[in-house]
Formats: sequence, structure tokens, C-alpha cells
Amino acid sequence: LRFEKAGDALQGTVISPRSGEYKAKSVTLKGDQLEMLVDRTIEGNDVTFVYKGTLKADTLSGTIQLKGLEDQFSGTFKATR
Repeated sequence: LRFEKAGDALQGTVISPRSGEYKAKSVTLKGDQLEMLVDRTIEGNDVTFVYKGTLKADTLSGTIQLKGLEDQFSGTFKATR
């Protein structure tokens, strides 16, 4: 994950060593709570990944789900600066 400040807003990018970089459609950080939406096309299907996490010191951790398919596809993530 990479985040950059753009004025008063945040921009995010998911970096995958296998498939490249994906810019976030939206990034919201309220207090220590993050929500980020990333659109991708996987095997010809358009999907939106929803990242929700908590920032504690230099660590961001939380869940990843596919919008509309939350009961079928989900996982966790942890990123440290």
C-alpha cells in the first residue's frame, strides 16, 4: 500500500508484485479508521475491493472484502511503515 496527500485528500495505491499497481477510487481516514475502495478487473469481471482498517502507530491492519460478495471473498491485511 502507498498513500499520498493531495491537498486535503488522501490518494492510495495497492501494489501487487504479480499484477501491478491499482489506484484507489476513494480513501477515507477518520481518526484512526481507514476505508479504501479499489476497482479492478479480474478474469473479465469488474470488482471493487473494500479495505477497512485501523491505524495504530506505524501499523495499518484490517480486512479486505469484495463489494457485493462479502460472504464469498474476504481476507485480512497488515502493513507497517
